[in-house]
Amino acid sequence: MKISRIATLTIAGVAFVWLPSAPAAHAATTGPVIKMNPFVSFTTGQSIWLNTVYSSTGFPVYNIPVHFSWSATATSGICGYDLSVDNEGGTSQIWANQHITSYNDTIDNYNGIFGQSNPGPYDWKITAHDCTGNTTTATIWAFPFSITEQDNSRNWGTAGAEGTFAYTGTWSKSNCTCATNGTQTYSTKSGASADFLRTYIRGDNTGIVMAEGPGRGRAKIYVDGKLRTTIDTFAQVNTNMVVVFSTWLPAGSHDIKVVNLATQGRSRIDVDAALSN
Repeated sequence: MKISRIATLTIAGVAFVWLPSAPAAHAATTGPVIKMNPFVSFTTGQSIWLNTVYSSTGFPVYNIPVHFSWSATATSGICGYDLSVDNEGGTSQIWANQHITSYNDTIDNYNGIFGQSNPGPYDWKITAHDCTGNTTTATIWAFPFSITEQDNSRNWGTAGAEGTFAYTGTWSKSNCTCATNGTQTYSTKSGASADFLRTYIRGDNTGIVMAEGPGRGRAKIYVDGKLRTTIDTFAQVNTNMVVVFSTWLPAGSHDIKVVNLATQGRSRIDVDAALSN
């Protein structure tokens, strides 16, 4: 082991001591730690809409609003993020070196039925830069989503076990081109419930799609028997195919229940579909 020598000098009976210099501190060589969910989430409060380009061939393709967020930590601090998207045309940069930690986009339920690939997006890549020049890149995936129709007549997409709806109480079906597949199931009775039942292979996001409007009311939403929230489907104007609720659920069988509260003066709720990824 090498031992540094200590130098001394005595002047007028006073000893001065020079200690060896400490080695210079090295900058961290490991990249930032990124925290995020690796899959996108459905965006509540926004409507899905029909993609007329794909749907003109007979397969109903819907554009679905999604979002994701992230954070990162590093010893030297985070000095910015890059965001890029991978799609059919390759990789495109969305921004570089920005202090932004969330993003909104859309994806669809196209499953390749037309004999061509999905134009994307396939995934997004986030690169975190720390303040000493190190970087870390993580991927957020955009899997094709499925749409389960409220009467279980169709499942569109490739999400695996798509799930089914079951109803308790008095419900009726209404026809409207404003709804997915042209139909909705509605109730005006207090306590009438609609259950979306699905077995999840992995942790997935699920969304409930309903109509909003002047005559629509409030409903409670339970997840596996526990009250999660109370929603209000009132709107000044009729607004259709709205994602009113979304949640992440772990692998296994789960039940999302919508219970009509039959709000006075606007007792109707309309269940349109469920989204799964």
